[in-house]
Amino acid sequence: MTLINGSRREFLKTLAAAGAGLLPGGRLLAQSARQTGRNNSGRIDVHHFPDTSLLFNGTLSQCPDIRFIVNHSGAAVPVLAGRIKDRVPGASTTLFSSAPSNHDGKNEKIPNGVFYELRKLYYECAHAAYPMPIAAVMKLVPTSQLLFGTDYPAEPMESTLDNLPGNGLSREVLQALDRGNAERLFPRFKGVA
Repeated sequence: MTLINGSRREFLKTLAAAGAGLLPGGRLLAQSARQTGRNNSGRIDVHHFPDTSLLFNGTLSQCPDIRFIVNHSGAAVPVLAGRIKDRVPGASTTLFSSAPSNHDGKNEKIPNGVFYELRKLYYECAHAAYPMPIAAVMKLVPTSQLLFGTDYPAEPMESTLDNLPGNGLSREVLQALDRGNAERLFPRFKGVA
């Protein structure tokens, strides 16, 4: 990302305040999301690298109108979702501490549970359209939460494009992933070529 004037932090805050942006996970995202989410009744589109702090600090549940897009088919999130649920702060699910409790992955900051929060996120498939990550993310979320993406120019577009057809996805799922879900998420771009 090239900035002409100002710092990257100020640029990211400006993007968040405008309701769209590419933000890294962590405290800046969480603070920007909370602040902007409270002041804006509309949707905020944020693309970030998955960070369990957004879940554990309550940002996902406190900002239900923000539509987070997780890159790379969720990276490790779909595979580790059960372990994330089992390690909710304040819960004990291991025999090495007190008696196991809270098998729902809920606490005061995650009142609906870990799976609920992870399933409302959107997941794009940039450079993660291989059969293994696609299978894992499709076990976690409905196809309505899947989006197309590439890492171009960092990775060739073909690393995503060439792998999607080999996943055995139906024509309807491929259409939703390719365009339909994005048009629903970003209606102002519907019909734009």
